[in-house]
Amino acid sequence: MATSRRRSILDFRLPMHTTCTHCHTTFTLSDEAQDFVVRMQSTGLQLVMIGCPHCQQNTGYTENPNLTASPDDGFRQLCPKPDCGSIVCHVFNDTEDFYGCGECGNIWATLPDFQAAQSR
Repeated sequence: MATSRRRSILDFRLPMHTTCTHCHTTFTLSDEAQDFVVRMQSTGLQLVMIGCPHCQQNTGYTENPNLTASPDDGFRQLCPKPDCGSIVCHVFNDTEDFYGCGECGNIWATLPDFQAAQSR
């Protein structure tokens, strides 16, 4: 008797690609990273921080071409949320400017807001 496997929509998804903002290498996200991105996007998060397999730095994945996590400003701080422990980056473009964690999804509108959260 042959066993059948029910196929899910995840079996048919297209690979996700991004370019690291640090080493500028374009790469395909691992299955684990893709699962993480899909899970975070389902919460409304538009920019998800993932690890670059080439330089091991955190870089952003987004399907919104207007969002960037610029490496130029060098802002990288631990997320102040006690249950997170990921990295907060300065996210900005022509119309938005905020500080956000790509893992838990918390955002702070200004640097002073972020610093106040750190001091709690």
